[in-house]
Amino acid sequence: CDDSLKNVALAGNLNSILSSRISYYLNLKGSSMVVDTACSSGLAALHIACEELKRGDCNMAIVAGAKMNLIPPIVQDGNIAICSKDGYTRTFDASSQGTGIGEGVIALILKPLKKAERDRDHIYAVIKGSVLNQDGKSVGITAPNAQAQADLLVDAWKKSNVSPKDIQYMEAHGTATKLGD
Repeated sequence: CDDSLKNVALAGNLNSILSSRISYYLNLKGSSMVVDTACSSGLAALHIACEELKRGDCNMAIVAGAKMNLIPPIVQDGNIAICSKDGYTRTFDASSQGTGIGEGVIALILKPLKKAERDRDHIYAVIKGSVLNQDGKSVGITAPNAQAQADLLVDAWKKSNVSPKDIQYMEAHGTATKLGD
C-alpha cells in the first residue's frame, strides 16, 4: 500500500474526523462534529442538534453515537469508585454497585416537526426541549450536586414549556452507583 493511501486511511479513522467522513460520504452540508462528553455524548449531541434545528442553522440533523472498546479494559484500582465488580450495570436499581465502561448508543434523524409532517415522515417522538449542565462542585467528580440537578430540571421544564405532570418519557443519565443515582 503506498503512503498516500495509508494517510487517507489514517485520517479517515481518527475520532476527530469521523463525523466529517460521514458528511463527506453522504454529501451532507452544515456543521459536522464529534461530541465526546464520556457517557453522555449521545445526549449532548442530541441537544446540540436540537439547538441548531431550533435556530434554523439546518433543516435536518443526524445524531449518532456509540463507543466500542476493542481492547480489553484496563483493570481499575478503584480510584474513582464507579466500576461494577461483576461487570453488570444496574442503573437506578437498589442492587447497583457501579457501571461498566461504555456509552449509550443513539442513532436518530431529526427534523423540525412542520418539515417532518410536510415530508410525510414517520414521526416517532417530538422533542419539546433539552438542556445540558455540569454540576460544578460536589463531594466528588462522580457525585451529583442535588441543587444543580434540580436547577437543570426546572430549566428544562421552562424552556420546553412542559409541565412535569405531562411528561411521558424522559431520558436520564444514571451512574449505577448508589451515590450517583
